[in-house]
Amino acid sequence: MSASDLNTPADSTEPIIWDPVFLHARREALVIVLIFTACLAWTIGWCWWDGYNVAVDADAMVPMVFGMPRWVFWGIGVPWLVADVVTIWFCVRLYRADDLSDGEEDPLAEASDA
Repeated sequence: MSASDLNTPADSTEPIIWDPVFLHARREALVIVLIFTACLAWTIGWCWWDGYNVAVDADAMVPMVFGMPRWVFWGIGVPWLVADVVTIWFCVRLYRADDLSDGEEDPLAEASDA
């Protein structure tokens, strides 16, 4: 099966024409999933590495940053802030509201004008 077969319905010889709104929404969803995956990988990796590699001695102090354990600060707090900043930047700079109307007039808008 070739790539062109995937874009052609089984009962037609014409290729599928994807709606630009669908393609744009799919791109945006992919960016959000990649941001989430990167933060998840960092959180799991850092918390495992720094949270479980501490001295077991009862007299040992847990390393602290701003009053919280170092593994919590770098493994949970920082990725959370980074995800927030990147998401806000994405929404302000790259996100675009698409026109979802199909060209027909809205019957609800006509009713409210009367």
